[in-house]
Amino acid sequence: AFRPGVAWRDLPLAVKVSEPLSRCCIHGFSPEHITELPLLIEPVPEDSVALCRADFSSHHTSDDAPTEVDDGTQAYAAVEKADEGKAQEDDENVGRVIREIDDSEVAEEEKVEKKEFYEIEEIRKEEVKKEQGEQKKQGEEKQGEQEKQREQEEQEDQEADESLAEMHNGAVMEEMAKFVESFKGLGEQFKLVDKIGEGTFSSVYKAVDLQHDQYDNSQWVSDSEDENEGVLGLDDDNTRRGQLLGSKRKRPADSRGKYVAIKRIYVTSSPMRIENEISILHDLSGSDCVVPLITAFRQEDQVVVVLPYFKHDEFRDFYRKATMTDIKYYFHSLFTALKNIHSHGIIHRDVKPSNFLYNVHKRRGVLVDFGLAQREIDKPQPVTPARPPPEQHQRKVRKSMNADKENYQSGKEGVNSAVKHAGGLLPQEGPVGYKKNDSRPMVRANRAGTRGFRAPEVLFKVVNQTVAIDIWSAGVILLSFLTGRFPFFHSTIDVDALLEIAVLFGVREMRDCAALHNRTFQTNIPTVQREARVSFVKLCKALDPEGYEARNETEMRVALDLLECCLCLDPEARVTAEEALRHPFLKGA
Repeated sequence: AFRPGVAWRDLPLAVKVSEPLSRCCIHGFSPEHITELPLLIEPVPEDSVALCRADFSSHHTSDDAPTEVDDGTQAYAAVEKADEGKAQEDDENVGRVIREIDDSEVAEEEKVEKKEFYEIEEIRKEEVKKEQGEQKKQGEEKQGEQEKQREQEEQEDQEADESLAEMHNGAVMEEMAKFVESFKGLGEQFKLVDKIGEGTFSSVYKAVDLQHDQYDNSQWVSDSEDENEGVLGLDDDNTRRGQLLGSKRKRPADSRGKYVAIKRIYVTSSPMRIENEISILHDLSGSDCVVPLITAFRQEDQVVVVLPYFKHDEFRDFYRKATMTDIKYYFHSLFTALKNIHSHGIIHRDVKPSNFLYNVHKRRGVLVDFGLAQREIDKPQPVTPARPPPEQHQRKVRKSMNADKENYQSGKEGVNSAVKHAGGLLPQEGPVGYKKNDSRPMVRANRAGTRGFRAPEVLFKVVNQTVAIDIWSAGVILLSFLTGRFPFFHSTIDVDALLEIAVLFGVREMRDCAALHNRTFQTNIPTVQREARVSFVKLCKALDPEGYEARNETEMRVALDLLECCLCLDPEARVTAEEALRHPFLKGA
């Protein structure tokens, strides 16, 4: 701050002033006086102005004359320093502004990208939703078409069934009319209502006993008040044909409690077979679990057997849903029937579900169809030679097999068996199969029965067969209950049936079983080479895991023990019907 009037031209100074000029660091002078100074005037920050003010003040202490001053080096250095600080600050400010701009741009870009992402995502969702809607619509249309097609097929099937039923009814009515006409006096005693079954050797008709009140019927019990149809005494698996194809007819008003089953035996049956069946039925009358014989008629070569009419449930409809309690009652009733016929020395020979008519609601069943039955006292004596010592038997078989090595039939030429054969009895090379021309003598034995239910001794053609073959058949039925598979065995010929049993019991036990009957079991089929048997527990778990888990494990183990006793390969060690009834599994039934 200097007073005006100082000779400024004499000052060797370089003064920087700030803008606007009204804030000049040289106070006391108006802006227009600045032009007289030999100075380089530049804008400077406030601190530089203060510095200059301080420097000038220190050199001028008198109002009359200027004091001595330096050449301005310090002031200039201060100004330069201030300039550097200002420049650095400006750079920092510029950098900060640039960073803020960059951050703002990045944020804006991220915002735009995020917005675009959400827009794309919304578009994608809309497309997916639209696509799903189209697929759902197509699925509904397809389902509607399938339902329409199914309804159409059901309608066509129903029309076909009705047409078939009409044709069947017409054919059945004509057949029954001819039957009544050909059998003198039949129409006076019975009124035929429907054909309820047909077999190889017989047909069964449902009829009304017109003379029911004229006889004492207290010795047999009938379920004739039930409208469900039962088939008695058929000799094959076609027992439900009539019921499945025929339509239900209304019961006559006077027929209550008078329904019977009339079995018409064809003339192709052997007279001895017919006599045997009627005789056995007569001897078994009085048993609650065996179908009784009401009466029988013969006219020339035609034979008619009259049996009670029983209601029963189809085995396929309940065996998979049966509880352990249901199974207990089923087999208690079955073994009771077998105990009764076995006590009379009678072999049924055809025990199977269709020949044991069981009522699930009443927990009662009756054993029917004794067309193949046989009395043990009538069995032919064995004619096979005594069994040779084991070593001699092995040498004989080995010699025979080596001699017939080239005589094997095969479905695949040039296939060599690479497996080890049991006991060294089979040739190590050669086609897989069985002998085309077997030079060994033929063994004749009774092999009557239904496929899948024949015991091993029947398949081995053992002459001396016992009631144990019925126990084996009962065991096969129990196996179907526990595995949920019916029928369990499917083979149509004895050789394949033996192989099915071998898969279950193993080759070793099958060889031992064959040796019991002076037979030899051998196979070079690669898939039948397992030596040990399959565990029944593992078998049931594998075939019916849900059923196994749903049943009580303790009861399941006891049931499997009974199964082991029934499906014993040795008929002599097989459980009897009486022993089966005392088994823990049937306790309390």
